[in-house]
Amino acid sequence: MYRRAVEQGGVAAYGQSVALNPLLIAFPLLALVGGLLLLARVLSLLLPLLRRVSGGWPTAGWLTVRRMVGSAAITLGVFVLAAVPLGVLAYSDGLTGSLLQTVAAKAGTYTGSEAALDLRAHSGREPTPDLHGEGTFVNVVRAGRANASTIALLGIEPDVFGSFASWDDAAVGGTRAQLLGALAGADHNGAVPAILVGAPENTTVDTVRLFRTDVPIRVVASARTFPGRRAPGEPMLVVDRTDLHDRDRYADRQIEVWTDDSHLSAVLSQLNDQGVQVERRRTPDSFFGAVDLLPITWTFGYLEIIAALTGLIAATALLLYLAARQRQRVSAFHLGRRMGITDASHLRSLLLEVAAVLVGAWLAGSTLGLLCVELAYRLLDLNPTFPPQPLFDLPVGLLGRSVLAVAVATVLIGALAHVAARRTEAGSVLRVD
Repeated sequence: MYRRAVEQGGVAAYGQSVALNPLLIAFPLLALVGGLLLLARVLSLLLPLLRRVSGGWPTAGWLTVRRMVGSAAITLGVFVLAAVPLGVLAYSDGLTGSLLQTVAAKAGTYTGSEAALDLRAHSGREPTPDLHGEGTFVNVVRAGRANASTIALLGIEPDVFGSFASWDDAAVGGTRAQLLGALAGADHNGAVPAILVGAPENTTVDTVRLFRTDVPIRVVASARTFPGRRAPGEPMLVVDRTDLHDRDRYADRQIEVWTDDSHLSAVLSQLNDQGVQVERRRTPDSFFGAVDLLPITWTFGYLEIIAALTGLIAATALLLYLAARQRQRVSAFHLGRRMGITDASHLRSLLLEVAAVLVGAWLAGSTLGLLCVELAYRLLDLNPTFPPQPLFDLPVGLLGRSVLAVAVATVLIGALAHVAARRTEAGSVLRVD
């Protein structure tokens, strides 16, 4: 099923709607169940060996191993039942988070920053408000021509651009210091220093035509992509913004202010105070509305709900498992007390038994779920031609919450079983047995 999903693709875009390949739901479920059953089979072969080597262990560990080996089939059944919902939760949350992070990263590359504000020019003059260090000016020229093809120009302020741009070293192909330093420290020598972005190897650009003006260019660095590259199929030149001031003002030019979320309110206030109008605001979050990801997030949200209900069933199964063996446990508890086994040792053995099942289920389920995410997240690329490549998002929040839930369940179930054993009268239980 995974091979077929790779061949067919994980998602398909139809206008603004996105359709999910059902195989991305089917193959992880089969992989989880099959992998867990295989692991349970291996553990069933290892449990007798564990019993032989546990002879010299402390009392609590010795009792735990004896009880688990004595009911290995039930123990492993509960283990699989508890691990499946944990794996589904890890897969659903991890894949949804990876998709959203990838779309946000692509949107950040397109927008260029967390917020890009298009400014309105008056009488053909560029607005130049004082930003007080809260943002950076960017000139976007779309209609350049070089080598008989269209090329865009991005005029930036090299000294402050890196503080506000959405920069991914892996996608760009270099660090801020390397590329912006090369641009800021370059000598003009009669030509405008530029970073060539997204062009094939061995491409040379010597001159760019801006409407009626020819601008000499000297390429000082190259990059795979760059913040603000909005036409991935076309190359782009990044230059110092000051080198565009005296060029042809009739070129298709847009003046923008880039900033981040923490400075956005201050920038908007400053622009308003200085009478500068904002024509449009671009943010990565706006892309989530333009690209309808709700069908995918709803699908995996539904899977998470089903997994949570299955988790409750698994917890109920564990309680039933303990209840079914309650009389045997109570008899062993009272006989053990007469042989010198303390209440503390008995409680520790119960906690170890429950923890062995639940912690093992958490490790196995989460690991298999994340492995399925590792296999599937690259298939959720809505626009493969636009950088960056799909990103893997580790569901840290979900893993932390599930660890807390496992810890609480272990303590409660073990403590309840111990209290129930202590409250039973030894004489009545032993007479019946």
